[in-house]
Amino acid sequence: MNNARGFTFVEAIVVGVIVAILAVVAIPSYTGYVKNSQISAAQSICQLIGAAIIQTHNRGISFTANDWTDIGITNPSNGTWTYTFPALTASTQLTNTFAITATGVSGSLNGQTGTFLPLQTGTAQWTGIL
Repeated sequence: MNNARGFTFVEAIVVGVIVAILAVVAIPSYTGYVKNSQISAAQSICQLIGAAIIQTHNRGISFTANDWTDIGITNPSNGTWTYTFPALTASTQLTNTFAITATGVSGSLNGQTGTFLPLQTGTAQWTGIL
């Protein structure tokens, strides 16, 4: 009687092929989900920045470009995105061309930009990668 235990070489190869096929399908899907979540995070942060800028401007306060303390929030830039906004004086009227820009700084988003127009309504509110 043969009491051998373990896997045969063919069984191990079959399992390896199945794992490889699953990896080929799963890895691109996963990276796509990660990229989409990073873009959604940037959109949310741009909306936060826009709200802070509008509130600061409505209180009659001038602020310089990219000065986060002037608009009352901490710099939200991280290892994935940097955010920029222009300077405004209290007497400057906000128009629908006022923009906040998110620029990717790592991975597949490196160098790609998206722009948020906080005073514009509809689908044209976001341009670029966002």
